[in-house]
Amino acid sequence: ILGHVRRIAPAFQQMLRQAGQHPLVREARGVGLIGGLEMREPADAARLQAAAQAEGLFVRAVGGDTVALCPPLTISPAELDELFARLQ
Repeated sequence: ILGHVRRIAPAFQQMLRQAGQHPLVREARGVGLIGGLEMREPADAARLQAAAQAEGLFVRAVGGDTVALCPPLTISPAELDELFARLQ
């Protein structure tokens, strides 16, 4: 599993940084397969969490203004693409 995480984590981090370019996002940060999108307004984090869950994604708003992303350690490249497509 660790070998898989080492291979897929760079793609996850790149997609996370791309998601961080959205105008409602203040900062994208993460390490490995853990990421967070800090929103400009706390209400945006709650809205993003609700919208993501409506798309079938499990994310959580933490700290009031950040949405945490933590996909399964076994996520495939295709599933990673789908995760960020749904997040958009």
